[in-house]
Amino acid sequence: MLPERTLDIYLNFFEGIPMERPRPDTLRTAAHAWAQAHLEAACAAHGLGALPPVQTGVHGKPSFGDAFPLHFNLSHSGAGAALAISDAPVGIDLEGHDGRRWEELSQRFFSPEEQAFLNAQPVEARPKTFILLWTCKESLYKYIGCGLSQGLSRHRLQFDDTDADDTPATDPAGLPRLTKVRASYEARTLYFYSRLVSYGNRLYRLTVCSPWQTDVYFNNASSVS
Repeated sequence: MLPERTLDIYLNFFEGIPMERPRPDTLRTAAHAWAQAHLEAACAAHGLGALPPVQTGVHGKPSFGDAFPLHFNLSHSGAGAALAISDAPVGIDLEGHDGRRWEELSQRFFSPEEQAFLNAQPVEARPKTFILLWTCKESLYKYIGCGLSQGLSRHRLQFDDTDADDTPATDPAGLPRLTKVRASYEARTLYFYSRLVSYGNRLYRLTVCSPWQTDVYFNNASSVS
């Protein structure tokens, strides 16, 4: 069995993958093979035996089923892929950090409270803040497994007063808890951990949604691999 409150994060950038869209299926194929290897290693490390078949939820979220103790979520963007492995449901999102069309998209998809938070930031910081909130929303919906088709304003982010450490890094092992943003779902509080990651001449935003709050569970998170 996995130890309670396990949360391991893996990040990889694949050389030779075009950055432009539309990208070939090469990234998806490489990312899935890479994730499969990490999931098999996690099963072996925790004595869980062979991986069961992947099941697909109503809105397309893959899992091993409720009876299996290992949960995972995968995201890919640009030339990168990010994987979260946990003993509880988890959501992860990786996005290229450019913030284009932030105003249009925030008005279309964000709740009034989220728009107010975004507009309260300095003008020059709003594209960056938009990407932060967007990845929080994406990882939240991936945690729930409900699909973005239900509308990004259906489940709302909540804001505290504590600033998050946002130091760019290439190693997600020190991923900080983002105490400024949280969310509620089915009477539980979810927390977001976010970090900027640089690769080549591009910044990526990596954000994880988890029911676990304490930073110590990130101390054993895997570095870029």
